[in-house]
Amino acid sequence: MLKRSEAPSKLSGLVGEDVTSTSRKSTLYHIGGKMNIYVAGPYTPKNSDTHAAVKEASTNVDNAIEVFVKLKEKGYTPFVPHLTHYIHVNPKAGEYGEWWIEYDLTFLEEWADGIYLMDGWEESKGAKIELKKAQELGLKVFIDLDEMVDLC
Repeated sequence: MLKRSEAPSKLSGLVGEDVTSTSRKSTLYHIGGKMNIYVAGPYTPKNSDTHAAVKEASTNVDNAIEVFVKLKEKGYTPFVPHLTHYIHVNPKAGEYGEWWIEYDLTFLEEWADGIYLMDGWEESKGAKIELKKAQELGLKVFIDLDEMVDLC
Protein backbone atom coordinates (compact mmCIF):
# COMPACT_ATOMS: atom_id res chain seq x y z
CA MET A 1 0.00 0.00 0.00
CA LEU A 2 1.20 3.54 -0.73
CA LYS A 3 2.14 5.64 2.26
CA ARG A 4 0.37 8.93 2.77
CA SER A 5 1.15 12.01 4.81
CA GLU A 6 0.00 12.28 8.40
CA ALA A 7 -3.77 12.46 8.69
CA PRO A 8 -5.30 15.87 9.41
CA SER A 9 -7.24 16.10 12.64
CA LYS A 10 -9.92 18.51 11.39
CA LEU A 11 -11.71 19.45 8.19
CA SER A 12 -10.64 23.08 8.44
CA GLY A 13 -7.91 24.06 6.04
CA LEU A 14 -8.46 21.05 3.80
CA VAL A 15 -11.07 22.43 1.44
CA GLY A 16 -9.56 23.94 -1.66
CA GLU A 17 -5.97 22.88 -1.01
CA ASP A 18 -3.76 22.15 -4.03
CA VAL A 19 -5.86 19.62 -5.94
CA THR A 20 -3.75 19.58 -9.07
CA SER A 21 -1.17 17.25 -7.55
CA THR A 22 -1.65 14.03 -5.65
CA SER A 23 0.39 12.00 -3.20
CA ARG A 24 0.31 8.99 -5.55
CA LYS A 25 3.61 7.87 -6.98
CA SER A 26 1.90 6.18 -9.91
CA THR A 27 -0.92 7.18 -12.24
CA LEU A 28 -1.79 3.53 -12.87
CA TYR A 29 -5.35 3.98 -11.61
CA HIS A 30 -5.91 7.50 -12.92
CA ILE A 31 -7.92 8.25 -16.01
CA GLY A 32 -5.93 10.84 -17.91
CA GLY A 33 -3.95 11.70 -14.76
CA LYS A 34 -7.02 13.21 -13.09
CA MET A 35 -7.64 13.26 -9.35
CA ASN A 36 -9.68 10.30 -8.03
CA ILE A 37 -12.51 11.37 -5.71
CA TYR A 38 -14.51 9.01 -3.49
CA VAL A 39 -18.08 10.26 -3.00
CA ALA A 40 -19.37 9.76 0.56
CA GLY A 41 -22.88 10.47 1.75
CA PRO A 42 -26.15 9.01 2.95
CA TYR A 43 -27.22 5.68 1.46
CA THR A 44 -28.91 3.56 4.13
CA PRO A 45 -32.61 4.40 4.51
CA LYS A 46 -33.90 5.56 7.88
CA ASN A 47 -37.42 4.36 7.13
CA SER A 48 -38.27 0.80 8.22
CA ASP A 49 -41.21 0.44 5.79
CA THR A 50 -39.84 -1.71 2.95
CA HIS A 51 -41.42 0.28 0.13
CA ALA A 52 -40.40 3.65 1.57
CA ALA A 53 -36.89 2.37 2.40
CA VAL A 54 -36.22 1.27 -1.18
CA LYS A 55 -37.48 4.63 -2.44
CA GLU A 56 -35.25 6.52 0.04
CA ALA A 57 -32.17 4.48 -0.90
CA SER A 58 -32.91 5.09 -4.57
CA THR A 59 -33.16 8.85 -3.94
CA ASN A 60 -29.82 8.76 -2.11
CA VAL A 61 -28.26 6.94 -5.08
CA ASP A 62 -29.71 9.53 -7.48
CA ASN A 63 -28.21 12.34 -5.37
CA ALA A 64 -24.80 10.62 -5.46
CA ILE A 65 -25.05 10.25 -9.24
CA GLU A 66 -25.70 14.01 -9.51
CA VAL A 67 -22.48 14.61 -7.55
CA PHE A 68 -20.67 12.18 -9.88
CA VAL A 69 -21.79 14.18 -12.92
CA LYS A 70 -20.69 17.51 -11.40
CA LEU A 71 -17.30 16.13 -10.35
CA LYS A 72 -16.73 14.59 -13.78
CA GLU A 73 -17.65 17.90 -15.46
CA LYS A 74 -14.98 19.59 -13.31
CA GLY A 75 -12.38 17.08 -14.51
CA TYR A 76 -12.25 14.70 -11.55
CA THR A 77 -12.59 10.91 -11.69
CA PRO A 78 -15.33 10.07 -9.15
CA PHE A 79 -16.19 6.77 -7.50
CA VAL A 80 -19.75 6.38 -6.18
CA PRO A 81 -20.11 3.47 -3.72
CA HIS A 82 -23.87 4.09 -3.72
CA LEU A 83 -24.08 2.31 -7.07
CA THR A 84 -23.79 -1.02 -5.28
CA HIS A 85 -27.44 -0.34 -4.42
CA TYR A 86 -28.31 -2.30 -7.51
CA ILE A 87 -26.49 -5.30 -6.09
CA HIS A 88 -28.14 -4.84 -2.67
CA VAL A 89 -31.64 -5.00 -4.14
CA ASN A 90 -30.92 -8.12 -6.18
CA PRO A 91 -32.44 -11.10 -4.32
CA LYS A 92 -29.46 -13.30 -5.27
CA ALA A 93 -26.98 -10.94 -3.61
CA GLY A 94 -27.83 -11.91 -0.02
CA GLU A 95 -27.02 -9.93 3.10
CA TYR A 96 -23.43 -8.89 3.65
CA GLY A 97 -23.78 -6.32 6.45
CA GLU A 98 -20.44 -4.77 7.38
CA TRP A 99 -18.80 -6.44 4.38
CA TRP A 100 -20.00 -3.52 2.25
CA ILE A 101 -18.14 -0.97 4.38
CA GLU A 102 -14.93 -3.01 4.11
CA TYR A 103 -15.47 -3.32 0.36
CA ASP A 104 -15.97 0.44 -0.05
CA LEU A 105 -12.98 1.30 2.15
CA THR A 106 -10.66 -0.55 -0.23
CA PHE A 107 -11.40 2.15 -2.82
CA LEU A 108 -10.31 4.81 -0.33
CA GLU A 109 -7.19 2.86 0.58
CA GLU A 110 -6.07 1.80 -2.88
CA TRP A 111 -7.57 4.25 -5.37
CA ALA A 112 -8.76 7.60 -4.01
CA ASP A 113 -6.79 10.84 -3.77
CA GLY A 114 -9.62 12.65 -2.01
CA ILE A 115 -13.09 12.31 -0.58
CA TYR A 116 -16.13 14.48 -1.27
CA LEU A 117 -18.72 14.67 1.52
CA MET A 118 -22.26 15.03 0.18
CA ASP A 119 -24.97 17.00 1.94
CA GLY A 120 -26.23 15.00 4.90
CA TRP A 121 -22.96 13.09 5.43
CA GLU A 122 -23.09 14.01 9.13
CA GLU A 123 -26.16 11.77 9.52
CA SER A 124 -24.57 8.81 7.75
CA LYS A 125 -22.77 6.14 9.78
CA GLY A 126 -20.96 4.93 6.66
CA ALA A 127 -19.86 8.41 5.56
CA LYS A 128 -18.42 9.07 9.04
CA ILE A 129 -16.42 5.84 8.83
CA GLU A 130 -15.25 6.78 5.32
CA LEU A 131 -14.21 10.28 6.45
CA LYS A 132 -12.25 8.84 9.37
CA LYS A 133 -10.43 6.43 7.03
CA ALA A 134 -9.74 9.22 4.52
CA GLN A 135 -8.23 11.37 7.28
CA GLU A 136 -6.09 8.45 8.49
CA LEU A 137 -4.81 8.06 4.93
CA GLY A 138 -4.13 11.79 4.55
CA LEU A 139 -6.56 12.18 1.66
CA LYS A 140 -7.84 15.60 0.67
CA VAL A 141 -11.35 16.29 2.02
CA PHE A 142 -13.90 18.34 0.09
CA ILE A 143 -17.31 19.54 1.24
CA ASP A 144 -18.24 22.15 -1.36
CA LEU A 145 -18.30 21.49 -5.11
CA ASP A 146 -18.09 25.21 -5.85
CA GLU A 147 -14.75 25.46 -4.04
CA MET A 148 -13.19 22.61 -5.97
CA VAL A 149 -10.75 23.66 -8.69
CA ASP A 150 -11.80 22.99 -12.28
CA LEU A 151 -9.31 20.47 -13.70
CA CYS A 152 -10.60 20.62 -17.28
